[in-house]
Amino acid sequence: MATPNKGQKIFPKTGNEFVDTADITEAVCGVLRSTFGDDRHAAKKLARLANASTDTAKNWLSGRNPPGLTHFFRLAQRVPELRGLARRMLGLETDLDPELQHRLQTVREELNRILEEGRD
Repeated sequence: MATPNKGQKIFPKTGNEFVDTADITEAVCGVLRSTFGDDRHAAKKLARLANASTDTAKNWLSGRNPPGLTHFFRLAQRVPELRGLARRMLGLETDLDPELQHRLQTVREELNRILEEGRD
């Protein structure tokens, strides 16, 4: 499968407007920078979480390239802010606070556990 060219339009935003790959790179790398910070171990932490090399994680943090699809999915499973970004870019939800989303998910899981215990 061909890789999109820099600046190629790929995700619909609204109506006839599109988000290009440069916008995606900026948004994804910005979320990773804000989540993992600028400490000297940020690239190592990010690499470990995504099962990628430290050099690759440094490229993500510098904004040189965004994570590939496999790494993106691994990270989205573990980084609520990245998952929220993906949902917003796809138009699946409004901009909810990631911490609130995490708390809501915890409440849902606890409620499901209580309901399951009540059925036994």
